[in-house]
Amino acid sequence: MISYLILKESLDCRRGRALWLKSPGAPPTSSVTPPTSSSARSVDSSDSGIYDLDDDYSFVITENSPPELIKRVEADFMPVENLDLTITGKQCPRLLSGYQKARQEEQSILEALREEGFIATSRQKVATGVAYEIIEATPQTESAGSNKFRPKDFLPEVTRQHLESQRNKFSLRDKTEHDVSMKMHLANERRQAELDSFKEKMASLYKKDDPEAKRRQELQSKLTQQNDAALEKRETHLKELRDKLQAKNKKIQQVKLKKLINKPPVPVPVGPTSRALSGKDTYENFFD
Repeated sequence: MISYLILKESLDCRRGRALWLKSPGAPPTSSVTPPTSSSARSVDSSDSGIYDLDDDYSFVITENSPPELIKRVEADFMPVENLDLTITGKQCPRLLSGYQKARQEEQSILEALREEGFIATSRQKVATGVAYEIIEATPQTESAGSNKFRPKDFLPEVTRQHLESQRNKFSLRDKTEHDVSMKMHLANERRQAELDSFKEKMASLYKKDDPEAKRRQELQSKLTQQNDAALEKRETHLKELRDKLQAKNKKIQQVKLKKLINKPPVPVPVGPTSRALSGKDTYENFFD
């Protein structure tokens, strides 16, 4: 019998050839041994992706193995109990075409507009697509036509009741002109009072000594003083260098003048040499 541990993993039954040869009931002739496949026999396969295994995989039991091995594997094989076939992960989103994406975006926009209380009139077909006209939800627009959307039909019941109560609370249908003018006057007074309080608050904030602003001002003044001191020091240093250079040049000129004064006089040649050097008649210019 083939070991249970070998059959437990798979139907491949590794070392099947060796087990077959070592089994007591196996004939010693080579005619009953598991046939070895070669590349020349792969052309006999009905499918190009399925071929006989090479000698390195001769221990694998396939449908081309001897019937005795196949029957032994089928008889001794024990399936795995409580096999976990749970699929983990999430479903891949379905790929939508351009038309489907446009329709989906259109529906989402319309749904958002319904939730916000707007009305989208009936669709109008144009050459480049579909156009919508967004208008405000008022009693006139709601009663303008039966083919138009009504926001209250798409709102939750709690939200609709709250909006109705607010509408009844601030409705001006039962108010007289005096009541409306009084309400407007009170509203203007409240608005002006809020504006005055805001101005006072801002003025008080500006009047308060801000420590952060004071610290920034001190830091700015300190930096300005440091820059002024550095510039003054640099100007002083440049002036000293200029004075030293002028004194050095003056001293060099004095030394040159002193050497020129203390130097013996240079004799002036008289004769053809002087005439050749001067280019004039020596006798004519002798007393010049």
